[in-house]
Amino acid sequence: MDCTILLQDHSTLRQLEAVCRKRFGDAVEADECYLFILDKCRENDFHRLRAFLGKSSLKTYLYTLFNNLAADFNRAKFGRRRIPKVVSALGAWAEEVYKLVCWQRYSYEDAWEITSLNQLYTESFNRFLNDIEELGKVPCAESPQFFSTDDGQWQDEHADPRPHSNPLESLLEKLDRKQRLQAAGAIRRQIGTLTPEDQLLIRLIYGDKHSISAAGRLLGLEPVQAQRRLKKLLTGFKEALLREGITGL
Repeated sequence: MDCTILLQDHSTLRQLEAVCRKRFGDAVEADECYLFILDKCRENDFHRLRAFLGKSSLKTYLYTLFNNLAADFNRAKFGRRRIPKVVSALGAWAEEVYKLVCWQRYSYEDAWEITSLNQLYTESFNRFLNDIEELGKVPCAESPQFFSTDDGQWQDEHADPRPHSNPLESLLEKLDRKQRLQAAGAIRRQIGTLTPEDQLLIRLIYGDKHSISAAGRLLGLEPVQAQRRLKKLLTGFKEALLREGITGL
């Protein structure tokens, strides 16, 4: 892996920019974060990038690395803050959620996605909502999003953000064997026409079961952009199937 080329790649820089913009609402602070992370990635002959072992996708590794370095920048700029003992008692995952939601102003949904990607928390989103009830009782002056979940209102408004079943798989299940083979061939050919980034988006959502917003973040896309791109991709699959005389998607 050529680390110099990787750090010059447009998709890498766009992903880095998205992380900094998300974490720091102030444009100047976001730019400082961006430059800080680039410098850290270049340190010691790119040792942080060379630590990539292929256990996850490169996009996922970079996303985790950029977020960790953004946290380092936040500490360097604003100093260390103490995590309440009641939070620490719940474990490392709870400390990470507290940092994300209280200090960095992520939503609970985003915090669940990030802790899932970091493998700090491996349960479902609905289980997560139950487990963070104690966190919701801890005061946090830095973020108005860090509120109590006792009334259940937040949970009702935010259903499990994991995507619905793959519409292509649902369609194939309805077809007879001949049509299924025909449709599978059309889908395979359509996938072959997609850019690597679009193929990754499809795989993250329907293969790895990430939410659309989380998959978009890994690609440096805003949630609305990811939604639009996925809709366009599904329209392309629908048109490919229609050309084969197959409807129902």
